[in-house]
Amino acid sequence: MRILTIFTQFDEIHLHKDVGQISSFFSKGTNNSSSILSKNFNTVDSTSINFIKIQPFFGSLFLGSVLHILSKFRRYDILIMYHLQVKNIFLLLLFKITHFISNSKGISYLKLDANQYFISRRFSVFYKYLLNKVDFVSVESSYILENQRVFNDLLLVPNGFSFEPVLPEKYREIFTNQENIFLVVGRIGAPEKNHQQLIRVFDLFCTNNSSWILEFVGPINPEFYDFYLKYNFTESSTSSRIRFIGEISDRKSLQSYYTRSKVLLSSSLYEGFNVSMVEALAFGCFIISSNVPCVFDITANYKYGCIFEYDDDTILLSHMKNITDEGFLNFNLFYDSINYANDNFSWGKILIALDSLFRQKIYS
Repeated sequence: MRILTIFTQFDEIHLHKDVGQISSFFSKGTNNSSSILSKNFNTVDSTSINFIKIQPFFGSLFLGSVLHILSKFRRYDILIMYHLQVKNIFLLLLFKITHFISNSKGISYLKLDANQYFISRRFSVFYKYLLNKVDFVSVESSYILENQRVFNDLLLVPNGFSFEPVLPEKYREIFTNQENIFLVVGRIGAPEKNHQQLIRVFDLFCTNNSSWILEFVGPINPEFYDFYLKYNFTESSTSSRIRFIGEISDRKSLQSYYTRSKVLLSSSLYEGFNVSMVEALAFGCFIISSNVPCVFDITANYKYGCIFEYDDDTILLSHMKNITDEGFLNFNLFYDSINYANDNFSWGKILIALDSLFRQKIYS
């Protein structure tokens, strides 16, 4: 299979996200090739993916993508696009039409990053018609899959973790060395992440706890850091128990933060699929999260995590207190959570089913 992904803003960080992982998976095997059309083709180091620089047309990357499809479509069997945008639907259907006119078969796949607000979106009859002409469309959580009313056929393709799975003989060692750390990973202080709530609730938590630490890993929004500096903590010592690590580009270093933390915290107002949750789960972290759609799948409906309504400080505080009770975070829970992550969020296992669907469609 010859696959083209158009993702104009692709950069090094995307190698470990769905765009890079899916492209890498489909680059392996006999007669397989995977290409990404991007403006940043020379900034990414990958041995398996073929990066192609978009040639803008009249300064437009979109028109450059159109021209690439019109002139090179015979080189590809499948076009993959990400996110629900009119221009992406246009490119997917253009790819199908060009193949149809040339009496060949072109497969289109749209991977949505749909949050809870996707369910309430309204689409015209014509737009729905066009959307349903795309061969394969997927969402990342079963909640969206079961509640959406736009697509006639929809696939469930969650995001996975790109780390090597933990070997069973390492489970006990990692569990023993975990520290009392609430870990937050992502774009720290981004408005939709609602991280101010974590500062507020951790301050309350610290009035009756002296051992746990809150760590933020990721690029830091200056306004959020200013909020932290000016926050009037109940106890002055609390601020010293909040650590800002900053952005970590080295994957081994990031892994070390997952392996030594007991809990991953997420307070997002809305979210498509939080990759840091499955990464943390793969190393045995317990999840405490606001009730975004993906969290139900990731925690196996509360088995490996606790869920709260965003901005409900009382419930969040209660969860933080409960999980720090002696014996709650036990080895059996740790062991089962890693196995669950390996079974459900390993990219290899996720994409085998998609690979089979692609092949059935191409060779039917």
